[in-house]
Amino acid sequence: MATTQTANNPYRTIDGSPRMLPSIVCYLDILGYRQLVGKAIASNPDALLHLRIALDAAYPHLAAWFGVNTCSIPVWNAKTFTDNIVLAEPIRLDGEAQLGTISECLGFFQLELIKHGIFVRGALTVDDFYMDEEIAFGPGLVQSVNAENDTARDPRIILLPPAVDMLRHHCSKYVSPDDAPQNQCFARDADNQIFVNYLEPILIAEHEQGPYVEWMKYHRDMVVSKLREYSDQPVIWSKYRWVANYHDWFCECHEHWFDTSYNIPKEYLRSHPTHLRGLVD
Repeated sequence: MATTQTANNPYRTIDGSPRMLPSIVCYLDILGYRQLVGKAIASNPDALLHLRIALDAAYPHLAAWFGVNTCSIPVWNAKTFTDNIVLAEPIRLDGEAQLGTISECLGFFQLELIKHGIFVRGALTVDDFYMDEEIAFGPGLVQSVNAENDTARDPRIILLPPAVDMLRHHCSKYVSPDDAPQNQCFARDADNQIFVNYLEPILIAEHEQGPYVEWMKYHRDMVVSKLREYSDQPVIWSKYRWVANYHDWFCECHEHWFDTSYNIPKEYLRSHPTHLRGLVD
């Protein structure tokens, strides 16, 4: 007989047999995880506690996607191992409501982690997938993992072609695709990758009480902190330069709420070579 967990898992049949289902699958990687572990070993024993507090604060923002009213997310929805997080849910109808909800939930999830100095990178796709208490399996996972490594590149969650096709179908249902709500949930990057517009949830109460301006300040200050921290490591610095560019673009799009004081100060956006003076004592 199926256990309670098995019975509640849509990836299991009534008799408990595993089955893959067309699903929205998202794979996330915590940036800087190895450095975080290294610091904990070397000189910062509170690093583990910091990570645990950040994830405890961020996970409840994913609950709405799964229709859960507490911070407890069923293990078949979300799986975390070392620096990786896998999220999935079978598609209902044409997936429009789910895709819109996940963009909002992932936005809040990213923002909460960023408040604690943690950025993520990932990929979201639509394909066959299976998950239970112990296993994550299927082409949806393979595609997302490969894209996170090869294509996402910066601290962004990109949509793979099957998810983009789904998004295009959703937008086409509106009289003017430019007016589709998906235009707020997602954005197109300079390399034509579609990614989750994770700053958009800051405007979720825009018409009732205005944006959550404190979140923009947190984001600005944390980006500046990262640009400072990695100023001598250009490969890593460039990733936060991307975040700075995204931040300023979002402020420009909503300049009626965010004046130039919310922008990233220009002195942190340049990385200069120097002369050799001081090389030899």
